[in-house]
Amino acid sequence: SAAAVGTPGASGTSGASRAVGGAVARGIAARPGAEVPSRRSDSPADLRRSGSPSSGAGDPASPSRSSSRPVCRYGEACYNQNPKHLADFAHPWTEGETSDEAKMRRDLEGSHELLNKAKAGKWMEIEDALRRSPHLVDFRPDGRKFALIHYAAYQFKEHEIDMLLRFGSNPQLKNQDGLTAADIVKHELKACDETMIKDR
Repeated sequence: SAAAVGTPGASGTSGASRAVGGAVARGIAARPGAEVPSRRSDSPADLRRSGSPSSGAGDPASPSRSSSRPVCRYGEACYNQNPKHLADFAHPWTEGETSDEAKMRRDLEGSHELLNKAKAGKWMEIEDALRRSPHLVDFRPDGRKFALIHYAAYQFKEHEIDMLLRFGSNPQLKNQDGLTAADIVKHELKACDETMIKDR
């Protein structure tokens, strides 16, 4: 289990709040004209970084551009030549996919992999992956509730938040529910007792 950020005991929750909130606030302060988010936005719009892939086409979980078939989950490593498999699942890399579509698909596959690692708390692997693909730091594909920074906030991971901010994560990025990382910390501190925080 992940250790809590802050000191266990009577001051545990306030310590976690100050540490994680401070990490988020430092990232916001580094952005010209940015303000520390203090409450949930009235709009649940997804504030993905400019250049993030849009929903639908290119998402491995979505139908391909030229077909209503879902894209094969094994990706370019698929070697199944069974006619039924080929009829049931799209393989866009063999079906006229453009270079831009291929990049979008690979980025989305990579972002799903990173988010699965974040959910499992595999932050060292995430840092290694972001060194190779820093542009994925704020990707949140459709259907995913959290981006990386939201997972770090939910887990009270101060150092991991700092790491994501160094890779250019936007601390004002909102999750599927319209919450920023700072909002998630506040919400979870209210909902969790000290034991739950320590166990994350």
